[in-house]
Amino acid sequence: MDGSKILRIGVLGVLMVVGVYVLYITQTTGQSNSFSVSGEAGFESEPTTQDITALRIGKGQNYTLDELHTYTREPGPWRVGLQTGHLDNAVMPEELQNLEGNTGASYRDLEEQEVMVEIVNRTAQKLEARGVIVDLLPATVPKGYKADAFVSVHADGNKNTNINGFKIAGPRIDFSGRAHVLSNALYASYEQATGLSKDTSITGGMTAYYAFNWPRYEHTVHPHTPSVIVETGFLTSPIDRAVIVDNPEQAAIGISDGIWAFLQDTNSYPIPQIVVPTLPVTGEVVCAPLRAERRASSRIYDCLPSIASKEGLYVALYGVGSTSPLVGQTITAQGNYMPAQMLESYLWFPYEVVGTVMDPAYIESVPIQ
Repeated sequence: MDGSKILRIGVLGVLMVVGVYVLYITQTTGQSNSFSVSGEAGFESEPTTQDITALRIGKGQNYTLDELHTYTREPGPWRVGLQTGHLDNAVMPEELQNLEGNTGASYRDLEEQEVMVEIVNRTAQKLEARGVIVDLLPATVPKGYKADAFVSVHADGNKNTNINGFKIAGPRIDFSGRAHVLSNALYASYEQATGLSKDTSITGGMTAYYAFNWPRYEHTVHPHTPSVIVETGFLTSPIDRAVIVDNPEQAAIGISDGIWAFLQDTNSYPIPQIVVPTLPVTGEVVCAPLRAERRASSRIYDCLPSIASKEGLYVALYGVGSTSPLVGQTITAQGNYMPAQMLESYLWFPYEVVGTVMDPAYIESVPIQ
């Protein structure tokens, strides 16, 4: 075999929804004379193009890229989903059975869900008075739930009763492009209505909250539903209880006013356009960038080899181990794209070329680790 070697990478067939594909990685110098590459009968070349828009993404492969990129809101009145945290979680779908029995925060005889029911019901009444259709949702969210906003309402808890404050978070990767607008509106209104301080300890669990984590679960909101989780305060804090327990009307005003302000902001309803480079793609093999919370931890994470293309995109190379000698080399990847799900420690990629391609807008301007 002349020139460079060809590395054939097998892909987990169970994850493929558009057939079984094989990714070939070829170093950019030289050309093989192998019969299987040069076109011997029975060894025809894999196609290098594919209808990307027909690919399906999300847990259960529920959405086509064409559907998500051409999404338009159906006409009609505003619709908002209000989820009471931990409500009716005695029986959850199989994929969420680990949440059964989790009643959330508590303080003496107070349980999170009973306190949140009061706040959610009052919030719903205020929105309905403004002509908004409100869906009161329990812990289990209908598959692909669509609304103009989804707000999950919770209370926090801490053994240290001096810890207090509220916090709000949207998805780590927000396909709707609007979650940050909803979050900002709620931060402003809730602080004004309640006088509570902000708690800055946003956790990875909040930004990966199951109800809007559609790449991992099926019982989630639709990717284009702007979504946040609101921790209204600490049930264990006397300062916060003075609002969320003793005066839930304040909390309801803060949430309803924030949602209403968001609904009135009709600017900037972007449909994200994920960049998909034409195959083959050429670039240097580097370690995939870690998510921000992983970079902040003291744990050492394995290198996930990826191509850093000249367009600034990353193509994760599944099947290539962390000790791969390819890291640092310039290679060309040929094959077909397929949808991707969540990469445990790394940034989320919407496509695989048995690996994945990621929109550079999602990559933070930090050194690759």
